[in-house]
Amino acid sequence: MIRFGEFDGPVTDRLKDIAAMWANAGFRVETLDDIERLVWEKLICNGAFGAVCALTDMTVGEALDSEPVWPVAAAAAREGGAVARAKGVRLGFDDAAAHARAFGEKIPGGRPSMWQDRRAGRPSEIDAINGGIARTGRAVGVATPTHDLLIALVKGAEAAAGA
Repeated sequence: MIRFGEFDGPVTDRLKDIAAMWANAGFRVETLDDIERLVWEKLICNGAFGAVCALTDMTVGEALDSEPVWPVAAAAAREGGAVARAKGVRLGFDDAAAHARAFGEKIPGGRPSMWQDRRAGRPSEIDAINGGIARTGRAVGVATPTHDLLIALVKGAEAAAGA
């Protein structure tokens, strides 16, 4: 599934034409009037799983099943949801942790890109993913202590590994 949307308004004819090209190439395509909602719904999941999987060497499913790890991922998801709502994003769910869990249950063997970066010795996307949530949280007045901690831990691990 490929989803398209405009950042500054509803679906335009231009976007419909682009979507039709992808559909004609055999892809399932959806156009959205509110692309910011989609971005934040995915960002909440990436913020929940990326850093915890990178730090623990777990798959998404292992993180879901881990008694000490899932609560951290769930807290990150809840913070992301609170930030999105304070920013005015209309999320398609009430419980961000339940949303992240449902997402994770679809990809139990998944290895987030942050995990892949750590294993390859590359700098991760921590600043873009968890950092984006934390920066936006500061801008809208929502504390993000879980994201702040995950950022510090991933950056520390990267520094220790020479990434």
